[in-house]
Amino acid sequence: MAVTSTGRQIRAKNRSAHRGSSRAALSSKDSTTYPADIHFLNTRFAPVQDRSPFIKEKVLEQEFFTSLAHFCNAYGLTTSPLRHLPYPVNIWWSFREAARAVRAFDQRCALLVAQNDHGRVCLVTERTFYTGHGLFYIPLMPLYRMLKQKRQKQMSMLLLSICAYLLQVANVPFFGHQGCFMYNAYSDVEEWLLGGDESWDRETLRIVKSEIREKDTGGDSLLRRMRAKVHLAQLKRRVRSFSGNTPLNRMAARIGTEVLRLWQDYPGIAISDHLPLTHDEQEYDSDIIMLDQYLSFFWTDEGILAHHVMEQVNCQLQELGGVEEPVSRQVFDKPMAAPFHDDDYCKRFFTILNDLCTLLYKIP
Repeated sequence: MAVTSTGRQIRAKNRSAHRGSSRAALSSKDSTTYPADIHFLNTRFAPVQDRSPFIKEKVLEQEFFTSLAHFCNAYGLTTSPLRHLPYPVNIWWSFREAARAVRAFDQRCALLVAQNDHGRVCLVTERTFYTGHGLFYIPLMPLYRMLKQKRQKQMSMLLLSICAYLLQVANVPFFGHQGCFMYNAYSDVEEWLLGGDESWDRETLRIVKSEIREKDTGGDSLLRRMRAKVHLAQLKRRVRSFSGNTPLNRMAARIGTEVLRLWQDYPGIAISDHLPLTHDEQEYDSDIIMLDQYLSFFWTDEGILAHHVMEQVNCQLQELGGVEEPVSRQVFDKPMAAPFHDDDYCKRFFTILNDLCTLLYKIP
C-alpha cells in the first residue's frame, strides 16, 4: 500500500485482504482486550502479544521508542518518561499517551503502530480526508451510446481513456465485476423484478428486460475497452490533440488534463492505497460503508431498473453508521520537523470524479 506520494509503504502483518481489495494486506491477531479507545495492543501490534521470534523484544522496544522520539519531536511533546516500566507495559502506556496527544492536536488524526518496508516498528498517523459522505457513482450509459452511435468521436475516445485510467490505475470498482457492491445490487434487483413475485404489467416487464439487456451488453463492451491498455496509453495523446469550443468540449478537455496530471504526479497510485489501516475486522463486516459501496462505475440513474437499484442502495447504506474514507499518512521512521499530511491526491481525485459525473450527465 502506498503511504505517501514519495512511494514509502507501510505493512502490518497477517491481515487477510477484504472483499478482494487491491490494498496491501494488513491485520491483527487475537489478543488481550484493552479499552476501546486504545488501538495499540488490540489491533496492530501482534508481536507484543505473541512475542514473535522474528522480532526480538529488545529490538522491538528500541524501534518503538526511537519512532516515539521522532513523533514527539514533530509534535513538540516531551519524550515519554515511561520507558523504564517493564515490557510491554512501557510501550502500552507510552502509546496511550501519544494517541491521546494526537487526538487533542487534530480530531481527524489517529495513531497506530505498523512496520515499514524494512520491517522496523514505527508510529504512523492517519488523517481522514472528508469526502462529504456522497455517492460517487460514474454513469457509463452516456459514453456507451456515444461510442455506439459514433457521435463526437474525439470526445468519446478521450472519455474512454479517462475511464480506462480510473479502472486500471485508480482501481475504481466496476459494476460488472462479480462480488462488488454494485454488481450485487443489480443482481438482487433484477432477480426481484423478473422473479414473478410482483404483478408487473407486460409493458413494464418489457421495458425492464430491455434495460437489463442494454446494461449487460453495454457494460461488457465498455469493460473490454476500458481494460485495453491501448486506451490508457493513448490518454496523453488524446488530451493534447483534443479540440472543440463547445462548453462540453472545454469541460472534457479540462478533465482530461487533470487526469493526465494526476497520473503523472502519482504514477501507479490507486484510491484504495489511501484506505485506513486502523479499522478492525468486525467493523469491516458490520456497520462501515466501504469504499466500493460509495465509489463505483454504474450504468445509469434513469429508468425502472435504476430507480429500484438506487432505492435498494440507499436502504442498505442508511442502516450503516461509519464511512471508510481515505486517509493521508505520516510515518515516523525518521526525524520529522512537524506534523504533515498530504491529501493532494484525494482532493484532486474526488474533484475529477465530481466533474466527470457532471459532464456525463450533461451528454444528450
